[in-house]
Amino acid sequence: MRERGDYDVLSAREREVMDLRVDGVTLKEAGALLHISLFTVASHQRRALFKLGVSSRAEARRVRARYLSRTIEQLA
Repeated sequence: MRERGDYDVLSAREREVMDLRVDGVTLKEAGALLHISLFTVASHQRRALFKLGVSSRAEARRVRARYLSRTIEQLA
């Protein structure tokens, strides 16, 4: 069962938005890259942060790093 705070609780679009945002892409740039409005990007980010149980992109970056580390370990 997925728990709050696990990166895989995010929808595919929330994950796309957060991957861009934690890598430093602005809201406007993310919207252009994903062909969605600035408001939609902000909405996906807000929901993703809530689902992850964090309040900043820096915290979300740490959650993603743990998720990627676990995923790599499982593949090895």
